[in-house]
Amino acid sequence: MRQSVVIIGAGIGGLMLACVLHRHGIDATIYEAEPSAHSRVQGGLLDIHADSAQRAIEVAGLGREFFRLVRSVEDAKRVVDQDGKILLDRVGDPASSRPEVDRGALRAMLMASFPDRMIRWGRKVASVTPLNADKHRIDFIDGTCVISDLLVGADGPWSRVRPVLTDVRPVYSGTCLIEIGLAAGDARHAASIELIGAGTLMAVAPGRGIMVHRNAEGSADISRSTNPKTGSVLSISEMRARASLSSRSSLRAGRLICATSFSTAMPCRCSGQFMPCRSG
Repeated sequence: MRQSVVIIGAGIGGLMLACVLHRHGIDATIYEAEPSAHSRVQGGLLDIHADSAQRAIEVAGLGREFFRLVRSVEDAKRVVDQDGKILLDRVGDPASSRPEVDRGALRAMLMASFPDRMIRWGRKVASVTPLNADKHRIDFIDGTCVISDLLVGADGPWSRVRPVLTDVRPVYSGTCLIEIGLAAGDARHAASIELIGAGTLMAVAPGRGIMVHRNAEGSADISRSTNPKTGSVLSISEMRARASLSSRSSLRAGRLICATSFSTAMPCRCSGQFMPCRSG
């Protein structure tokens, strides 16, 4: 008898599992709260390690497609102090075992590997209820529900699936992140972008920090962090750069996304037919 496999969350983890299952003749259904695959920016780069994520990609039969996405030598790292003094300047390695790829491109590659019908967009989970015989009832905020034989939670720190296993909840860590995107070709930011180097710039100080990645086409993705208890926001202009990366100019040049950092214990064990994914 065919069993119902349900995955909650169309992030990298949920999509990767769906790819592997589909390749082995098992169709799962992914339920995702976002309305579409293009409803928001998917974040910056991910370094994909040879001994973990790349193994999963090979199992899914997507090795060749993956290496087409690799951003060669963009694993270059520059570390500076809060005044802009360079502490480490490492060039990129074309033969790196943990190459950088764009999260959005990786997500698109995974989604293209199985039929569109396997993802149900705009289906936000309201609750999960255990039933008999290891089944689970998943209720959605639109009033509909489904019954699963195998349920996988891949829906991030605010998972609706995790409470089935544990009462652990996300805890506010005190750190806030401001994510800024700068468009390529803007002369106002040329000096700041040059300070980044060829790949990623990291600058940290007690309770604050900034991480910037320079993309191949000249744009930059910036994450600024602050913890009000221990420090204020650190900017490139504070590091004596020749141009400012103030929030005002950044908003005109690209996008601004605010996020809050949470920490939580992530259970990753098997209970009957329920398997939660590690996510965050």
